[in-house]
Amino acid sequence: MAQTIKILIAESNLETRVGFKKLLLTAPVLPGREIKIVGEAEGVKEVELLAAKLSPDIILMSTNLKDIGGLEVSCRIAQAFVDSSVIIISEHPLSQDELKKAMLGGIRSFLVQPIDQQELHKVIGEIFELNSQRREKLPGTPVSVPVDKPKIIAMFGAKGGVGRTLISTNLAVAMAESLKHQNKKI
Repeated sequence: MAQTIKILIAESNLETRVGFKKLLLTAPVLPGREIKIVGEAEGVKEVELLAAKLSPDIILMSTNLKDIGGLEVSCRIAQAFVDSSVIIISEHPLSQDELKKAMLGGIRSFLVQPIDQQELHKVIGEIFELNSQRREKLPGTPVSVPVDKPKIIAMFGAKGGVGRTLISTNLAVAMAESLKHQNKKI
C-alpha cells in the first residue's frame, strides 16, 4: 500500500492554487507514495487553523497570501507547526540573506515560479523521506509544540508614591527566577 503525503496549499489566487493542484496530482512521479491535498488556504489565519486541524506533512506556501505574506510569515508557520514541513513558493528568487533567514526559520525548501513538476515531486519526496526517518528515530508519537502567548501584567495605583515601580520590579525578578529553567523570558 502506498504511503500518503498530506499537503496543505496556501495561496491567495484561485487560479494559482488550481495550477498547484494539477502539478501535484497529474502524472505523479513518487513511486510508492500517493499525494493527497488535505486543504487549501487563502490567508495566514486559514493556514494556521487548517494546519492545526489537519496536521499536513507538507505546507506548500506562497509568499503572497491574502491578508499578509512573505518570508517572516512562512517562518512563523514553520516554527509553530513543527510536524509539518514548509516549502515556500515565490514569484522571484530569494536573496542570500533571505535564504539564510528561511533556513534559520525552519523552511525546508524553496521553489521559484513557474514550477517544474518533476522538481516539485522530487522536493516533496525528499522532504517526506527525511521526515519519516526523523520520526522513526524519535521516541513516542510526535506532538505539535504549542506556541506560548505573551501575557502582560500591569501595576497601577490610585496616586503617586504607592510603590508601583518597586512591586513591578520585584515581581519581574521573581518571575524571571522561577522561569529561567524553562528558557522563558520575562
